[in-house]
Amino acid sequence: MANTVEFFSNSQGVQAERIKFVTNISSPAGVGPLEKLEGRIAVGAIHDSAERCDAPKCHPETRVAVQDDLYDWIVDGDGAVEYPRRIKWMTGPAGSGKTAIMGSLAERCAADGILGATFFFASWSSSIGRRRKTALVTTIAHQLARHHHDLRDGISKAIDANLDIFDKRLHAQMEVLVLGPLKNIAGRPNAPGLRGVIIVDGLDECEAEQYHDAATIASKSKPTAPRTNAQDQLEILQVLHQASLDPNFPFRILIVSRPERVFREFFDPERDPASFSLKLDLNEDYNADADISLFLEAQFNRISRRYNLPPSWPPSESIQTLVNNASGQFIYAVTVIRFLDDSPQAPPDAQLQSILGMRTTPASNPLEQLDALYLHVLKSSANSALSVRWICAIKYLNDSLGIGYNPLVGRDVEKPPCASHMNLFLQTETGEVEHLLGNLHSLIRIPNPSEQATGYAFHHQSLLDFLKDPDRCGSLYVEEKETFAFIMERYVRLCTKGCNTQFSYPETFLDFVFSLIFYPTRFLEEGVAHSKVIPTPASADWWVSLAISRKEGVSLWYVFQAVHHSGTLNATTILSLPKQQRMTSYFAGAQNFHDFDLHIVNVTPSVGPLEKLESRIAAGAIHDSAERCDAPKCHPDTRVAVQDDLYGWIVDGDGGSEPPRKIKWVTGPAGTGKTAVMGSLAERCAPGGLLAATFFFASWSVSIGRRRKTAFIATIAHQLAQHQEDLNNAISDAIERNPGVFDKNLQVQMEVLVLAPLREIAGRPDRPVLRGAIIIDGLDECEAEQYHDTASAASRGTKPGRTNAQDQLEILQVLRTASSDPSFPFRIVIASRPERVFREFFDPESNHASFSPKLDLHEDYNAEADIALFLKAHLNRIRRRYNLSSSWPPPETIETLVENASGQFIYAATVIRFLDESPHAPPDAQLRSILEMRTTPTSNPLEQLDALYSHIISSSPTPAFSVRWIRAIIMLGGWVSIMHTRHASHVNVLLQTESGEAEHLLGALHSLVRIPPPSDQDTTQYNIYHKSFTDFLKDPNRCGDLFVDDSDIGVFLWDRFVRACANEPNDMILKGVETAICHTRKASSDFCPISH
Repeated sequence: MANTVEFFSNSQGVQAERIKFVTNISSPAGVGPLEKLEGRIAVGAIHDSAERCDAPKCHPETRVAVQDDLYDWIVDGDGAVEYPRRIKWMTGPAGSGKTAIMGSLAERCAADGILGATFFFASWSSSIGRRRKTALVTTIAHQLARHHHDLRDGISKAIDANLDIFDKRLHAQMEVLVLGPLKNIAGRPNAPGLRGVIIVDGLDECEAEQYHDAATIASKSKPTAPRTNAQDQLEILQVLHQASLDPNFPFRILIVSRPERVFREFFDPERDPASFSLKLDLNEDYNADADISLFLEAQFNRISRRYNLPPSWPPSESIQTLVNNASGQFIYAVTVIRFLDDSPQAPPDAQLQSILGMRTTPASNPLEQLDALYLHVLKSSANSALSVRWICAIKYLNDSLGIGYNPLVGRDVEKPPCASHMNLFLQTETGEVEHLLGNLHSLIRIPNPSEQATGYAFHHQSLLDFLKDPDRCGSLYVEEKETFAFIMERYVRLCTKGCNTQFSYPETFLDFVFSLIFYPTRFLEEGVAHSKVIPTPASADWWVSLAISRKEGVSLWYVFQAVHHSGTLNATTILSLPKQQRMTSYFAGAQNFHDFDLHIVNVTPSVGPLEKLESRIAAGAIHDSAERCDAPKCHPDTRVAVQDDLYGWIVDGDGGSEPPRKIKWVTGPAGTGKTAVMGSLAERCAPGGLLAATFFFASWSVSIGRRRKTAFIATIAHQLAQHQEDLNNAISDAIERNPGVFDKNLQVQMEVLVLAPLREIAGRPDRPVLRGAIIIDGLDECEAEQYHDTASAASRGTKPGRTNAQDQLEILQVLRTASSDPSFPFRIVIASRPERVFREFFDPESNHASFSPKLDLHEDYNAEADIALFLKAHLNRIRRRYNLSSSWPPPETIETLVENASGQFIYAATVIRFLDESPHAPPDAQLRSILEMRTTPTSNPLEQLDALYSHIISSSPTPAFSVRWIRAIIMLGGWVSIMHTRHASHVNVLLQTESGEAEHLLGALHSLVRIPPPSDQDTTQYNIYHKSFTDFLKDPNRCGDLFVDDSDIGVFLWDRFVRACANEPNDMILKGVETAICHTRKASSDFCPISH
């Protein structure tokens, strides 16, 4: 291992009270823009990658017709259509050969020079880049840059000009990395003639990227549900569609997926007949029987020659039976051949007879025969149940420890866990892996003994789908928590063996061991009780040391070799940096250590001033960030008047006011659509160069930078530096002169990072003309930054903690000071609820000359026409989805809903969500139930929203008890900074007194609370959709008989904790009780039954 330095090697009797290491590591040479791009791609998703070396291809002379049809479309399009339709969707059920066709088509196009780019999604891949959307656009741009020299230069310059592009949403990445460079070369006299196809396969396997801490959002002011897979898949479809409409985009796009709802609705010809080429359905448009028969005949001939079987083997009727069983699914035929090829139990003829003799029940489900085949193969294992546990554990560990950035180790991992490490971890005795998996080569790629450095892989996603569905795999089904328990049990065996003085793990196994260090806590958080596993060796000396390692941070870890209880400490400390790994070994072989305080300081490589600035920003707060990919926007043709007024003010100001008033406050109660208006306004200003900067606060965000003030000025300065080269240089110089500026207060940061650079360039003769808007949304959601321990300070009688209003006022004052500077050229739009701090600050009687007149969405605009347009569009969508009558709903229905909304878009959005997601009745019945609600006459604009909330809650079997659950979930959400009770399954264990109580109480409330499906409850949390619902439950004047006091919720939680401790006293429950005690002591609450 390179660059190894040893301290105190083989020392004995070492005694030290404090040890401090300071490690300086020189910065590696700077990387160019294309190297930065390459660091962001999913290499394994490209058609000719090493990861896809054994990917399926079409057997020679099979699937010829479909390949020819697709190739012809790529070359010639749809003929004489007026507008070229550049997107085609190919679909078909699992196992119909979609990926094999795309692989063969990609090779054919590449050979002919018409392959633009490829991206093969794969949910089974150990590379996170192939499972999620984040690397899609970068991987496409990388391939375009590699194949086209002119594009390469344009993409390189685009990255240099947009250093934060990789943190942007996909639309922005597509615009900067692909469409912008294409536009630049299209305008040249000698523009290259680009053409070809971009193939995106397996888009239905794309998993959702999460941008917020779903565990904490229930207690925040504007909760947001976790993203679904369908949302990210739809985002990709929209990005590709938008690109295809650009006149400078020369490629055709071929999208391949299963026929899931999101794809059926997006490619619905009734919705958008002109945008897409006619879909190609492998199941409906082609008869695969002849191709499957040809494939089977060729493979049987090969097997016959290998085993010297007679020429008449197998009989023709056997092939016909297999073709019938396949039901058009190539995966069935491939699995049969693989089973005959790889099974050591019996000769091929006997194995074939066993398949032909399988019994299945009559079914129209085309998966029936495939499921029967999978069961047959799995039961050929010596222990099928244990084999399935191995398979589930391999899948889980591959996903958790696979290629890409691994949060467990704090660095990028270049390959999945190798088979030898997996075997050493999972097997209890030598040879167990072959005993269990030896007959399963037809389902899993199992490396042979000479290839143990490679990892396990699954031949097809359909096997994993089969194992996840208890209705399909029956008695072999393994719940996810059982997989966690199995992994935990094997982990503890590993630890126990590691404490044996007679045993030492191989050195190459150490990295894998480290990855597992974090697993005990992880699995206990997933709900695995101690009683299900061997007790952890918590008394081992090294276990305490591991806790020190975890506190030091994930970039530093300890790996212990042959550690035992004798007091010997043999540790290796590894320091990792991107593209540069250095190892330093401390105390190698040293013994007899006494207690000491180990303090390690890593000095990070030197970086430039703008890189320092970029490290201090809240990237998710910028309007086009990836984190805001699902942020609300105004529905097309709605909120036009308010957007026009704001845009007009940004351009022209208030007319002849002197001095110019550069700040405008936009306000309105919760649910009036402020964030949607700001998001749409930002997107309108950006193309015309009128957007200087944005900052969208969000109290639900996992990024602390979006919740507090600390990153505010840095994020504004970063965006200003991105847009103007002179300002870029001035800000860079300012950071060089003031390296400690990021630790200063906001006023100093504004002066150093924004105002001083603006004054510097304003004094130049050739100064640039700067203008535009700085948009700040959700400032009322900014949380206070605390500079001392408020709990301990309170006990000492010292200064109390800062309030949210204090930090919000500080930001307002800083912005007012900036706006009054004559060199400050921008207008500032601030959006918030009408909380007291904003009402007083913008009070025209005290500050009439400082601010432009406020804009109140509730008082100044009638939103009824916009709400009606929104409702019509979404009700039409629901009508098409459920094949309802063209007259549904009647016009008077929309009028009633608009009247009930009282100008609040959140009412209309909640109605639509109620119709979309309620499992209890069809949309028509649910809509009637809303319309029949009774309310009392009132001038309160929340009256109808409150009535809607009351109506939905009343659909629960026990409304009052459901409210207690919801309030308890909200209260628990406020404790998760200490408590590990996060996932829905954990909440259920704490709160329900009998199995199924959660679904019984909350099943009808999906439009108010995001309730994870059973398959996701171990990994996903409950979430409240909108702060207005939480406000409703906390106000006795609004929710009436449903109101529950905080102290009552506290008593309810204590009762449930005590019940849970009595019934299932596991680690999770005990942590919950500990946290409750902590919170009740901290708050000096009177509902805790335990005395202080």
